[in-house]
Amino acid sequence: MESKFKRLWKGEDIEFREPTPVPQVFEMIRNNDESGTSGTGKVLDGVLFPNGRVVICWNATNSKATVDGEPVGSITVFDGFEEFHAIHIGSHPTNGTEINWF
Repeated sequence: MESKFKRLWKGEDIEFREPTPVPQVFEMIRNNDESGTSGTGKVLDGVLFPNGRVVICWNATNSKATVDGEPVGSITVFDGFEEFHAIHIGSHPTNGTEINWF
């Protein structure tokens, strides 16, 4: 049923949820920004859908990426939470990432 991903650099858990009959909403908080692109604080909102897919929407407010001087965000679809985690959490071990489920 429910499993956990480990933030190995701190030894803390990031809660992973199995898909349920209704979409589950979460946010991602970064305490650091090693890439210098997404910023810190609340950097994205996400949804885990019943089919297991995850959609994330980057928060343009904190973004250092710009078009014509304006910060930009983006929307990305992942096959599952594992893929999202591997790309945006596991590959940035010094960001101090938190996932808050609602």
